[in-house]
Amino acid sequence: LQTTEEKTRHFIWISSLHELARNVGEGATELGVMMYPPLDMDGEEEDGKSALQIQLETQVQALLDTNGFILSVGTKVDLASEVVAFSKKLYSASETRCKEAVRAIADTKVSS
Repeated sequence: LQTTEEKTRHFIWISSLHELARNVGEGATELGVMMYPPLDMDGEEEDGKSALQIQLETQVQALLDTNGFILSVGTKVDLASEVVAFSKKLYSASETRCKEAVRAIADTKVSS
């Protein structure tokens, strides 16, 4: 049986995870809207980055934050090993795929 303190700690952890996951979902919607044809590769630029690149990096950061939170749980919550393994894969892949996408955006701008 869990103590009230353990239940509270788990509730806070779940609530925090829910907020991070909500940010990922909202970011996916925003990124999807930006990628819907006609794809505007120019868009508004900020610090030399297109609006698409900025949203892509925002989305990747949301994924990294969420998976970092899951991986940092330690002994706070007992997670299935499959959840931890998938989270590690997604964390690693997020940065790699972002770099690839940013290169593709840059290549598209150069060839335009």
